Amino acid sequence: MSMERRLRIEETWRLWQKFLEDYSKFDDWLKDAEAMAASPDSSDVLYTKAKEEQKKFEAFQRQIHERLTHLELINKQYRRLARENRTDAASRLKQMVHEGNQRWDQLQRRVAAILRRLKHFTSQREDFEGTRDCILVWLTEMDLQLTNVEHFSESDIEEKMQQLIGFKQEITLNTNKIDQLIVFGEQLIQKSEAMDAVVIEDELEEIHRYCQEVFGRVYRFHERLTSKGLNLDEERETSENDTDGEDSREIQNSSWHSTIPEVETSHQSLCHLMPPPLPHERSGRETPVSVDSIPLEWDPTVDVGGSSMHENEEEGAYYNSLSGKGFWYLFGITINV
Repeated sequence: MSMERRLRIEETWRLWQKFLEDYSKFDDWLKDAEAMAASPDSSDVLYTKAKEEQKKFEAFQRQIHERLTHLELINKQYRRLARENRTDAASRLKQMVHEGNQRWDQLQRRVAAILRRLKHFTSQREDFEGTRDCILVWLTEMDLQLTNVEHFSESDIEEKMQQLIGFKQEITLNTNKIDQLIVFGEQLIQKSEAMDAVVIEDELEEIHRYCQEVFGRVYRFHERLTSKGLNLDEERETSENDTDGEDSREIQNSSWHSTIPEVETSHQSLCHLMPPPLPHERSGRETPVSVDSIPLEWDPTVDVGGSSMHENEEEGAYYNSLSGKGFWYLFGITINV
C-alpha cells in the first residue's frame, strides 16, 4: 500500500470519527427534545400554568434554533465526505444525515404548533383582561367626573345638563364594548378550567356592579336636576303672574287721571321698572331645563334571558345575574349587562 493511499485512509477515518461523534451528540439532544415536545401541558390547564408552559416552550424553541448550527455542521461534514468520495458503500452516513434533518424539522414544527396553541389560549385571556381594565378605567374616570359635577362644580343647572349629555355620548361609545366583554367572558368561562372560570366570573360580576353603580348615579343625578328645574320653572311662572297682576291693578288705578297715550307711556315705564324673575338658587346644582331635555330611564320590563328581578323600584333600575341578560336604558341607550 502506498504512503499516499494510507494517509488518505487515515484522514478518512479521522473525518468519519469526527462526523460520528458530532452526530451522536446531536442525536442524544434530539431524543431528549423529542421526549419533551411529546407531552406538553397545552390543553385543559389553568391560565397560570399555560403561561408558564408558554415561557418554557419559547425558551425551548430558541434552543432548537440554536441547535440548527450543530446540524448544519454535520451536513457540511457529510458534504465534504461525499465530494471527496469518502462515504460508505451502504450509504449509512447519508441516511443518518437525512434522518437527522427530518427529525429536527419535525421537532421545530411540533414546538411551533404547541406554542401557537398556548399563545392562542393565553392571548384570549389577556385580551379579556385588557378590555376589562380599559372599561374599569373609563368607569372610574366617569365616576370621578360625576362626583365633581354633582358636588364640587359651581356651574349652573343648564351647564350640568350639558355635562350629562357628554356622559351620554361616552356611554354610547362604550355600550358595545361592555356587551362584547360580557359575551366574551361567558365564552371563556365555558372553555376554562373550574378555577379560572371562577376568577373570570368574579371579574365580570365586579364590572357588572360598577356599571350599575355609575349608571345609577347618573340616573339619580338627572332626576334631581330635572326635579329642581321643574320647581324653578314653576317659581318663575308664579312670579311673572304676580307681577302682571300688580301691573294691571296699578294701571287701572292711574287711568282716572291720565289719557290713553299717557297710560301707554306709564305701562312702558313700569315694564322697565318691573323686578326681574327670581334669581337661581346658588347651590351649585341648579336645573333650568325641562324633563324632556335628556331622556333618561331604566326599562324594568326588558329581559332577554327570560327572568327579571327588581331592586330599588323607585329608581327604575333593572338588575340581573350574570347568567341572564339585562338591558339598561340610559339616555335611550340599550346597555347589555
